[in-house]
Amino acid sequence: MSRQQSPITFEEKAIIVKSYADGISPSVISNIIGKSVTSITTFYSRWKLNLGLPPKVRTNRSKIDGRMGLLIKNQLTETPKLGLKKLAAKIKEKVSEGE
Repeated sequence: MSRQQSPITFEEKAIIVKSYADGISPSVISNIIGKSVTSITTFYSRWKLNLGLPPKVRTNRSKIDGRMGLLIKNQLTETPKLGLKKLAAKIKEKVSEGE
């Protein structure tokens, strides 16, 4: 049964990449930083795959922003038994007022 190692730190990642560039074998790198050979080779192969890719584009997938959520929350605390259509009308009034 293998034990789980701690994640590779940024410093260790830099050492691995620099060592590979200098032509040092993974077994020597594993002795230097104290990680297994397989974790070093796995990291480097994944790092090579992502090397030429552009940074990942992050998009906000929420339908409403925080301001709108706060307006809905405040309106529901004022009038909790308000129907959905009337709630939408009240919120539109508040947004048009510029509150």
